[in-house]
Amino acid sequence: MANLTPVASFDDVYQLEEADPVQGGAGGVSNRQAQALANRTKWLKENLGLPYVEDKTGSTVGCSLAHTPVSDAAVEIYVNRVPAFQGKDYILSGKDITFTPAVAADAEIMIRYRGKD
Repeated sequence: MANLTPVASFDDVYQLEEADPVQGGAGGVSNRQAQALANRTKWLKENLGLPYVEDKTGSTVGCSLAHTPVSDAAVEIYVNRVPAFQGKDYILSGKDITFTPAVAADAEIMIRYRGKD
């Protein structure tokens, strides 16, 4: 069994008609809807950037992001499962995160952000 190969395009979703023959395979009318949705999904992933979750546990010293966010506002940082606030709990400079003394060195850190690398 083969899989559909998505391409990044925002295609219209074909409506099957009563007169359409059941036809599978690459380009088959029965696969048009699935292909269009796969294409849209790939386009969305490449153009909007889905949330990337990076979990870190342990020392907050030298903590950094694996990817550079599109803006500081696109980053969500949680300390011990509570939202942290830039300026109060941490300072973000590019990929580097510096936590303020108010954050324990062994705090559980979770980082989420939107954007492409």
